[in-house]
Amino acid sequence: MNQRKEPRRGYFARIVVAYLDHAGSEIEIQGMIEDRSESGLGLRLSKPLLPGCQVRVRHGARVYVGVVRRCLKSSADYFVGIVLERNPDRTVNEADTPSASSSQAR
Repeated sequence: MNQRKEPRRGYFARIVVAYLDHAGSEIEIQGMIEDRSESGLGLRLSKPLLPGCQVRVRHGARVYVGVVRRCLKSSADYFVGIVLERNPDRTVNEADTPSASSSQAR
């Protein structure tokens, strides 16, 4: 039985994910969007991301901002579930990036 609140659609696309490491440095890794729903993305990445980590997902000219909800190890990579902010299709500007948010907090 499927317990998901929203239907997921397969959506295979190359992406770049940006996040801040424990020292506050921005890290970018390449990955793939595996599926998508109205409120989230399912990503395949080569590195794990901690739940609660804020991320920026770039797919061409479109940028999504969200938070890692779960990260599960699979055979060769990690499945990372992202909960998107309420308006996931907007294009963000530099003030919305993880590095700009951390520098404003300092």
